[in-house]
Amino acid sequence: MNKKLLLFILLVLCAPALKVNAADFTLKNGKTMSGAYAGVEEEAYNFYKVTPTKNGYIAITANTSDNKELVIDICDKDRNVVASDISIQHKKTVLHKVKKKTVYYLRIKGTPETTYKISYKMKAFDTLTYAKKYSYTFTNASFSDKSNALILKIKSSMNGNLNFMCKTENPLMAQYLNSKKKVISNNTLVVDNSLSGIGVKADNVYYVKLWNLEKSTSGTTTISNMKYQIKSVAKSYNTSRGSSYTLSNNTYKEALVPAAQKNTYWYKIKLAKDQELSIYIESRILQMNGKCLQLDLYNRDGKKITSKSIKISEESYATYKKKKYRMNYPVKSITTGKLPSDTYYIRVVSNSKKTSGSFRIKWK
Repeated sequence: MNKKLLLFILLVLCAPALKVNAADFTLKNGKTMSGAYAGVEEEAYNFYKVTPTKNGYIAITANTSDNKELVIDICDKDRNVVASDISIQHKKTVLHKVKKKTVYYLRIKGTPETTYKISYKMKAFDTLTYAKKYSYTFTNASFSDKSNALILKIKSSMNGNLNFMCKTENPLMAQYLNSKKKVISNNTLVVDNSLSGIGVKADNVYYVKLWNLEKSTSGTTTISNMKYQIKSVAKSYNTSRGSSYTLSNNTYKEALVPAAQKNTYWYKIKLAKDQELSIYIESRILQMNGKCLQLDLYNRDGKKITSKSIKISEESYATYKKKKYRMNYPVKSITTGKLPSDTYYIRVVSNSKKTSGSFRIKWK
C-alpha cells in the first residue's frame, strides 16, 4: 500500500482520540447531565449551554464521584468568562443571577479520574417569611456592586422596628427601599453576624438590597441565617399640639419613627409645683442618616421656650454573646432650670425620611 495513503488512513482513524476541542451540551432546567475530566487546556473544557426562561437566579447543583468540590466558570454567549472560580461543594448549590432568554455557558474542566453530575433549577426570591432562616451561596458576580445587587422582598405585618440579620463571610453593604423602590435608609455595613433595620408600617412592602463591598466576579459568598423580625411599636397619632399625648411622671411612652417620611410628635406634661424638669429619651433609632431627632419645649400657649433645639443623635446597636444578640438603647437626659407649675408641651421631630426606628420618652 502507498505509504502516503496508509498515513492518511491512520490519521483519520486516530482523529477522534486526538480531539481536544470543547464538548458542547445543552442543559435544561431541572435536568441532570454527567461529565468527566476535560483535560488541562482551556480549549478542552466542557461547555453546558443554559438559556433561562425568566429573570432570576439559576441554582446550580453538582455531585462528584470523589465527593469533593467541582470548580466551574460561567460564560456569556460569546464564551467570555463573567463569573470565575465558582466552587460548588458536593451535593450543594450555588446561585447565579441571570436574565430571561440570555445564553450562558457553564464551563467545566473537572478533576482527573473523577466524574460529575451537573444540574440547575430556576430560583426566584419570593417575599421572605417572618422569622424564617435562609442560607444561600451566591456567585460574587451576582451582586458585585450597587447597580447589580441582591434584592430581598419583605412585607411587614405590623407597625414596628424591622431588624434584618444575617451571617456573611464577606463584608456586604445593605440598603432599604420602599414599595416604590426608593431608597429610605443609609448604606449599612454587614459583617459576620450583623443586624440592621428600619422603622416600618403595617401592610407595607419593603426591600433589602445587598451587594459586595469589594467588587469581584470571582468566587462565591455564603449568606447564612438570614432572617427578619419586627418588634411591634404602636403607631402614633400625636402629630399636632392639639392631639398631644399626656406623659405620666416617670413612665415611658414609645413612638414609632417609620422610614420614608418625616415625623412629628407632641407630648403634654403638667407640673404640679415649681421644679426642674428632667426629660429622658431612649433612642431605638436604627437609621439616623446624619440627621438627629430634635426636641423643643413649649409653654401652654404653644410658644417655644427652648432657645436652641436639643439634638438626639444616638442610634441603637446590637451586641452578641453566645450567638445571641441583645439590643442596646442609649438614653439622653435633658434637665431644665426651675419652671413654674403649669402645662408644658414637648415636640419631637425627625427631619429626614431616612431616620427611622422608634424612641421612648418620659419626664420626672
